[in-house]
Amino acid sequence: MAGGSYAERQTVLADLRDRLARIEAGPARKGSTLSLGPGLDGWLPKGGLVCGAVHEVMPQERTLPAAAMGFSILALARLDAAAGPILWLARAGRGRLYARGLVGLGFNPGRLILVTPSSAQDLLWAAEEALRCRGIGAVVMEVASLGLTPARRLALAAEAGGTLGLLLRETAGASSCCSRWCIGTAPGDKAGDWAPRLVVALDRCAGGPPKAPAEMQWQGPAEGFVALPRPVESLDRLARVI
Repeated sequence: MAGGSYAERQTVLADLRDRLARIEAGPARKGSTLSLGPGLDGWLPKGGLVCGAVHEVMPQERTLPAAAMGFSILALARLDAAAGPILWLARAGRGRLYARGLVGLGFNPGRLILVTPSSAQDLLWAAEEALRCRGIGAVVMEVASLGLTPARRLALAAEAGGTLGLLLRETAGASSCCSRWCIGTAPGDKAGDWAPRLVVALDRCAGGPPKAPAEMQWQGPAEGFVALPRPVESLDRLARVI
């Protein structure tokens, strides 16, 4: 470089600046939203889950958290691998995710980093730090309850890092999240039907109206969720199938 012309030196410097910018930005993310599939993207103002924000996912019945966890896993199966690994912050004393089951749903468990903090305070600290990290594709946080102040801190951290955050809560509470989903399970049409079916409701959404419960079927990571034609009369009839 020392012996090159002025124009050559400027070209090398521009290339170095471009490389540094890419390093600081972290892995490229596929757009600013995560598509959930044709059944749900139309519910959201930007056509998918906004990255750089935190979204709540709750079970329709507090005693059946598997529905909310299943929805989160299926959604993240559509996250571009280039976005980075997925950090799952589990609550102590809860069941572990089953790797073979994840594979059956089209989710690559090799992308998952599972951490079980020893306390709720440690979990929130780890979540905030991870959301600010541009090398993380998504952060899933299991919490029993959450105050408005820590919820706002998580939202600000996600915005700073451009990271997708999924907050798994047992019940609704104070929140500054971008959207809130309520998930239940629906029975399949026939014996041996492996495709997961969920009853999905959008309780709140920044910039858009809520959506009433509707049955969705998972068609795999390539297609995502598609809507089923029959209406949902009541969430009370749901059976646990996942």
